[in-house]
Amino acid sequence: MLALLSHNDASTVQSIMDANKMAILGMFKLISKDPLKLSSEVLHVCEAIAANPDVSKTTKVQILSAQTLDQISHMYHSTDSYTLDRDGHPTTNEITENEPTANQSVENNAAPNRDAGSDGEGGVVSMATDDGGRTPVVGEAHVKVTNGREVAHKFMMTVCASSTEGLIFTPKGPSDTKVHNPTLLKFITGQNKVNEDPLLQTLVLTILRNAPDILHGYLCAPTITLEAKVSMRLLSTLTLVTRVLQLPLPSGFVAALSTSTRTPTHAHVHVQGHAQPHTHAHARTVRSEVFADYMIPACMKATVVAQGLQSTSPLVKMSFTAALIRSLDKASTLLHSLPPHAHGTVRLCRDALLKRLPPFQVVVVGALQSSQTQYLQSLSAADEDERKGAKLVYLRSLQLVRRYIRCFPDSIKVNRYDMGKTIPTEMFGTTFDTHVTGTILSMLLEAPDVKWAYQRRSGSYASLLGQLIELLITSTHATVYALTRQLVTKVTCRVGRCVVDKMVDGCALTASK
Repeated sequence: MLALLSHNDASTVQSIMDANKMAILGMFKLISKDPLKLSSEVLHVCEAIAANPDVSKTTKVQILSAQTLDQISHMYHSTDSYTLDRDGHPTTNEITENEPTANQSVENNAAPNRDAGSDGEGGVVSMATDDGGRTPVVGEAHVKVTNGREVAHKFMMTVCASSTEGLIFTPKGPSDTKVHNPTLLKFITGQNKVNEDPLLQTLVLTILRNAPDILHGYLCAPTITLEAKVSMRLLSTLTLVTRVLQLPLPSGFVAALSTSTRTPTHAHVHVQGHAQPHTHAHARTVRSEVFADYMIPACMKATVVAQGLQSTSPLVKMSFTAALIRSLDKASTLLHSLPPHAHGTVRLCRDALLKRLPPFQVVVVGALQSSQTQYLQSLSAADEDERKGAKLVYLRSLQLVRRYIRCFPDSIKVNRYDMGKTIPTEMFGTTFDTHVTGTILSMLLEAPDVKWAYQRRSGSYASLLGQLIELLITSTHATVYALTRQLVTKVTCRVGRCVVDKMVDGCALTASK
């Protein structure tokens, strides 16, 4: 069978598929258990078929089904290895330990003091071990050692991650929202340990980048799970989630969002490849839910994320905060890119996204205030690493609150939470970190509700605004001064000019003393 397929003739391949499909598919059954040279030859022949433009992609998908790809993916765990000749074909001679070839003997006699690992005129490569013995020696025809992981990864990257010579079907147009690659979707959603294998993770990310039509299905699938406790699995999973969130969205979905207000009364919305008739209002609602699916994967449930943000472990809190910041940044960028006539869609998308996230009070009280307390306590710590870690977690928490304010300004107003309560009194001291001060001021510039003139504060002045003006007068840091000036200018319009003038005079008098 392999000899027939090696001719790479489209008519021959199609004839075999029509006559006995299982004869071809049987070659892949338990392929990871076969001798590596045989497995490599099978994949080499199939790779040539996949690259043949005369073979239809439908036939290629029939040969390389999701089940077949799953069988091949088991080779990622293979530890077998063999050598390749200069043409890239498996050699018949195995590498043997402590047994130099004839060429190696000649080279050793000619240059006995040659450094280990060099390549002489005869093309002989030798490597020295720690105990002084000789490791496997590669002769003139043997130029590379490969293993099952490399063989499988090279094949999968060529066949699954290429739209030109592989299995990927491309959309028919910029507004096409159908799922064209269900085979690849079924394959990658079946890989539940993708976060533990860097090569497999690279494969999945490349497939999603080249076949964005299956991105929604992958994010909604229960392929990976999260638990808010310290473990390598949690960190690797959140790293994978963050990398998936960095992938671009399908152009068809973005176009559908942009033109949603111009959709006819009876539209067809494609959700996971199924076309369903909807009214105009229902179509917009469905798109907003799909938008939330793209921004918040199924594994990032609100309860789990809330537990992560309130975790006592700085590493867990930092990881969840970073993933959530990535989601909100992506959502904010997309919503701000929509045209003005899509304001109704923007509102629906924000509402749908907010339902998937922890409440704002959890973010402020559970994440921001707890990390602020840890940071203030670390200022007196002797360990510099502890101070840096606490500062980094606090900065991330401030950035997350700022993203919430930016993405959901109306929701923050409804909650009526005074953001002035989150400002530490220590910020107005001369020894407070300027980076942290700048981040707090940037957050306050976007905060909708701050009781500047009436909130009682400890210190010389009764209001937060008084301390802010004192910071403006006494600050010597350029960035802090510029941000404070912007904030004072913004607040001036709210509390009245006369109140500000009195505070400025008082602060200037105190500063002159």
